[in-house]
Amino acid sequence: MNRDIKEKIKAAGLHQYQVADMCGVSETTLVRWLRYELTPEKREMILAAIEKGGQDHGTSVNNC
Repeated sequence: MNRDIKEKIKAAGLHQYQVADMCGVSETTLVRWLRYELTPEKREMILAAIEKGGQDHGTSVNNC
């Protein structure tokens, strides 16, 4: 489930704990969220965090 998000995290050069921090949740919470279908709101929040984190690291996730 949510393999695309996991791949985007990796492509951005980030770790799940970093994305969780940007979302304001613990890594454990993010991992639990990723086990099931996400609500549109959570999905958008996570994708925005990945995009911001990727920009901060100088990588782009737009091609994922």
